[in-house]
Amino acid sequence: MQRLLLFYFSMVMVLAGCDEDLLRAPGTPEPHFIAKFYNADSLMTISALLVENEARKSDIDSALQVVNDSINNGNTDPIYQELKELLIVSSDSNAVINKELTYTSGAIQEGRVVISKVVSSINKEILGAEDSVDRMVLPLNMAAGTAGYDIYLLGADGKELKNKITLEYALLKEIRNNYYVIRASDIQYNSLQTDYDSVKIICNRPDSICNSNETLVELYF
Repeated sequence: MQRLLLFYFSMVMVLAGCDEDLLRAPGTPEPHFIAKFYNADSLMTISALLVENEARKSDIDSALQVVNDSINNGNTDPIYQELKELLIVSSDSNAVINKELTYTSGAIQEGRVVISKVVSSINKEILGAEDSVDRMVLPLNMAAGTAGYDIYLLGADGKELKNKITLEYALLKEIRNNYYVIRASDIQYNSLQTDYDSVKIICNRPDSICNSNETLVELYF
């Protein structure tokens, strides 16, 4: 019996040693997730301003119609011509404001933000992260089943806005053709260590299991 136990123990140690000696599969991407940011508070404010601006446009158009009708019916009072010119200027100005608000609203809805930096909340290391106009690729910590991020966005006033998020996941190591591949699975966020207003994790898989390199995390602040 002792010999049998010794044999099994030896086999386990051999297999473990072989696993440690394996090299990581060449060309495999670093485990990561994709983050998108949405400024929900600003979007709500801008949406309200767009409604107000549309109501103002309606008032200006109605007043301009009345003035034009009076002039077309033979009213030669100079004040009507002056009023018409003022209303046209107001209409043009309102159109410019509406265009700017619409552009800003679209940018927020698409998740366009300026990232200042991303710092690991675990070791305070500044992380290298790929970012584009509307999304960011962030690396996952493969030394443990958790990763924390302090994310600094650059506001319109030039000041940094800091928010944090902590993700938790299972680490999986697979052997493929004498190489190993490591990935994270079942990615979730820790609500107690996340200060975004809301978080949505989108798995992009039919089985709803969120794996690294396949997961989108939408962050609303």
